[in-house]
Amino acid sequence: MSEQLVDKIIEILGPFMGENMARASLRVYVNEIKINEGSFKPEHLDMLVLRLRTGLTAFAGKEKAQQLINNILRLKHTGGV
Repeated sequence: MSEQLVDKIIEILGPFMGENMARASLRVYVNEIKINEGSFKPEHLDMLVLRLRTGLTAFAGKEKAQQLINNILRLKHTGGV
């Protein structure tokens, strides 16, 4: 995975699920969408949040999950920076 992009997603998810859990979840979901970890890019974020949505909703509640997802999707417009 692009380390910079991953770090930004971890910054978003980490406060709610812990850094290790967020990193492990990302790894699993990126593998599920059949993207080579080294080539994960901002344009893949839509597919990622489709996978994350159910778990985030269960973990953080519907409103907070949507806020987290919106924050992740904003990374598409910043190039993951």
